[in-house]
Amino acid sequence: MARARVDTGGGDALTVIELAAGLRRLDDVARLLGRDRDIVARWLEEGRFPDAYRTPEGWWRVPLADVERVARAGGRA
Repeated sequence: MARARVDTGGGDALTVIELAAGLRRLDDVARLLGRDRDIVARWLEEGRFPDAYRTPEGWWRVPLADVERVARAGGRA
């Protein structure tokens, strides 16, 4: 059975379950924080989003709670 996917652009579609769970893609996080994608990618590698993870395909998934925490800290979390 194929998993339903929500195309949010960029070829990295979220599954409906991921979207409902409050997970977002790297590009979504960058847009929400008003930061460059490369900066957010670096923050992900540095561990500033502690509950973020990579899918088996290598795409980042970031919980909205992590995004909110980093936004409140001005990116210094």
